Amino acid sequence: MPNCIFDVSGESFDVDAFLARSPFVPYRVAHRGESRGCKNKRWAYSGFSLEVSNSYGELAKQCKEVAAFLQEYHAEVSRLNAFPGVTDLRLHFGYKRRDVAVQTDYLPPELLVLVGSLGIGIMLSLYPNERQMEAILSEDHVA
Repeated sequence: MPNCIFDVSGESFDVDAFLARSPFVPYRVAHRGESRGCKNKRWAYSGFSLEVSNSYGELAKQCKEVAAFLQEYHAEVSRLNAFPGVTDLRLHFGYKRRDVAVQTDYLPPELLVLVGSLGIGIMLSLYPNERQMEAILSEDHVA
């Protein structure tokens, strides 16, 4: 999932009540105790997931798109952060590894200020690029 997702959750979060008055249209809504659809696992929290950037694997573009999203929806995200039962707000950046020995990545201060002022955490997931994925898959078949 190398794009940026906004995940919101809480054990006692009434996700339906929040979304009923929100412009957000999540791609996933979870209700605590409901089946997760696999091996009798159940959601431990209620919440939702919303794609805020679809710049596939490109962290710099994702940062710009996420900053624009947070500026546009600042009041709504503030309402969400103060909504009863919400305990975790996070932006999950998924992006691709470059072909370098050591990779460093940069989050601009404008984004960090916005995220921090709204009480949002950041999670980074680094995915293999196409060449690296081919190497991983070919290793799986050697044994």
